[in-house]
Amino acid sequence: MDWQTQEQIHHALEQAFNAVLHQHMRDSALVNKQLSVKALGFTRFKQDWLGIMLTPWFMNILHLPGNPNDISGLTPGCQYHQQLPFGEFEFTSGYSQRLGVYGQCSLFSPMFEFADQAAALAVAEQCLQLLFGQPKPVKSLTRRSLLTIGRNQDGPRSQDHDASR
Repeated sequence: MDWQTQEQIHHALEQAFNAVLHQHMRDSALVNKQLSVKALGFTRFKQDWLGIMLTPWFMNILHLPGNPNDISGLTPGCQYHQQLPFGEFEFTSGYSQRLGVYGQCSLFSPMFEFADQAAALAVAEQCLQLLFGQPKPVKSLTRRSLLTIGRNQDGPRSQDHDASR
């Protein structure tokens, strides 16, 4: 797919994942019926596009290659690594006739930790800020801290969660 604008990406992703929801996932036990499909962010990172895809069954970072040939040789389901401002992330390659080649990195799945769409959107926005914010020269800032945003703050915390050290 030749991605040109953020609006084009949001529209295509929301259309594709709404189709998946209605055709394949609607009656799945994995679906949080309080949530809906929403594409967030999708800004240029080097030659690629990165953003968050929120669905009633997952929240993923999506990597849409500016040059699909960069990952087109990967069989869907293969892992590859992508360096982002926040750190290195492992993506799983995918392919859809509507979207072409893409990569996805799971943040949450299933989505039952979120009471409603507003809570899921707030966490997705925080994830975007961390992904594209200025990298912090802090040893303890890890991928785990990104994945624990929005979780119960009174629960157990790992030592590497606190970015202020």
